[in-house]
Amino acid sequence: MTTDMKETIVKAFDELGGVEYLVRVGQENPAVFCTLLGRILPREVHAEVTVSDKLHQRMIEAETRVVEYEDGEYEEVSNKTQSLEAL
Repeated sequence: MTTDMKETIVKAFDELGGVEYLVRVGQENPAVFCTLLGRILPREVHAEVTVSDKLHQRMIEAETRVVEYEDGEYEEVSNKTQSLEAL
């Protein structure tokens, strides 16, 4: 799409009422509005997550407790839970 085409579309959007126009379309014809959203919103979100060492360690401990519980080592898991609660 050329720059001229984009500018023309923006101009038409402004003349139709801008945001208010889109709100009206969304209220009166949600299917059309959702189709528009599906075409302009990104299909993927890229994010970087930083996890502290303490949180990472707690996640490993929780996974270990789940595996131990599933293996039938309930008493050991119960003791670990109590020691973690003291933290």
